Amino acid sequence: MNNKGFTLIELLVVIAIIGILASIVLTSLNNARQSARDLSIKNAISEAMKKAEMFYDDYETYDFMCDENEFIAGGSINDSITNNGGIFKCGDDAQGYCFSATLNKGGSVCADGYRELKNGFECDATSTDILCD
Repeated sequence: MNNKGFTLIELLVVIAIIGILASIVLTSLNNARQSARDLSIKNAISEAMKKAEMFYDDYETYDFMCDENEFIAGGSINDSITNNGGIFKCGDDAQGYCFSATLNKGGSVCADGYRELKNGFECDATSTDILCD
């Protein structure tokens, strides 16, 4: 007999290989998506720092920028962080401010009056100084 075609075993092996390759690609894609969301959160915190300085230039105080972890002076910054899976914290007083957000891949990012992003810190608005601790 001269059969031209594939056996059932050969077809199942090819389908299994395609399934394994597809799962590897989807896992890599999910990691890239999480990294992109974390970068968006970091950019939103940077934008919040800039808006805080503009707020200070206008009103000569940092007080009243935040209301119960919502950045009032920031426009869509709260949404940008929460839509990307982060949890936003905000604290202020007359002399300083603090913003932090959790990241999707673990950890957090924080910014305070020293105008730099700090990885692994969170906003501590309960102390006498509002800083990243």
